Amino acid sequence: MKLFLAFTTIMVLTACTSNDVPKQSNRTEVQAECAKHYAHISDEFSRGSKIKSCMRNRGAL
Repeated sequence: MKLFLAFTTIMVLTACTSNDVPKQSNRTEVQAECAKHYAHISDEFSRGSKIKSCMRNRGAL
């Protein structure tokens, strides 16, 4: 059990420190999904901030 816990901890820490960047196509897809979700917001600044936040939350930024 301790070995499993140690292995899991190492895997989580490795994933957290990974600096892999998503592919551009994935970023484009995420941006399109986020933009579609916030299309109802008429203020461009607010909509852009929400889209950027959405992309960041999904790991595309």
